[in-house]
Amino acid sequence: MSCWPLRCPACGADLADTATPPEADETDRTRPCPACPADYRYEAGVWGLLRPQDQAAVERFLADYTHIRRAEGRGSTEAAYYRALPEPTP
Repeated sequence: MSCWPLRCPACGADLADTATPPEADETDRTRPCPACPADYRYEAGVWGLLRPQDQAAVERFLADYTHIRRAEGRGSTEAAYYRALPEPTP
């Protein structure tokens, strides 16, 4: 169970009863919103709660952010780079 309350981004309905992570052997990795036609996918331990109409804006932001960070020389394709980053203070 999540310590964060999950709400449907489309209608605001409570997803607590619906958003149970799928079992490892389940082929259907989606769960429906109990109040609207939205479905949400569970991938790599994360619920995909991005609304389809927001996808283009997020993709533009990520492309711009990636371009700027690479121009600044930040980031790496090596996992060790990210493991060496300092832990954030809670």
